[in-house]
Amino acid sequence: MADEKIRPSCSIGSGIERHCKTLQGGISKIYIFPFVEYSRTQINFVGQSIIDFPSRTVFEIDATGMSYSETSSVDKGNIEWSQTVSFKVPETTSSSEIYKLLNKDYFVITLDNIGNYRIIGLWNGAESSIQDGSGSSKSEMNGYSVTIKAKEDNQAYYIDDFESIFTPHTKGGYVFNPYTNAVENYLFQDGNNYIFNN
Repeated sequence: MADEKIRPSCSIGSGIERHCKTLQGGISKIYIFPFVEYSRTQINFVGQSIIDFPSRTVFEIDATGMSYSETSSVDKGNIEWSQTVSFKVPETTSSSEIYKLLNKDYFVITLDNIGNYRIIGLWNGAESSIQDGSGSSKSEMNGYSVTIKAKEDNQAYYIDDFESIFTPHTKGGYVFNPYTNAVENYLFQDGNNYIFNN
């Protein structure tokens, strides 16, 4: 009798579980929206998950090479979490206004490849830094590398029901209103600049 090939399943033995598609890395989407200092009574939690947050429109970044990480440290007995989101925006152009990310703080929401939404800069906001370049060879990227960082006293919180709290605005990539809350200025993927009254 020929040996029969056994296909592996998620469970590979007593007391040992093989997780299916729950260990996959990577970020599939990044959303940003202007930071507002909310009180702790305006945001509700269950454990490490946000279950209620003031409703907001969020803006999806059209980017590549997206990643997220956070690192803990202890400063004078206080735990601090350094949270970092990075991504690349290909093609340097004269019409790009991505530099205006530097003018204000943001909330950043990441969606990873297994469906977890997490928010960085929840209480203190997140700051951006930008590197622009074309590399030294034709194979290197011509465009912007963006890093957004925050420091919080907790890990990035999960968002249980993203769709019920946030409204994604997928036409444009960036929120460019550094000076006033009365008008929001968006740059769309065709390079045109539009101003909307709230």
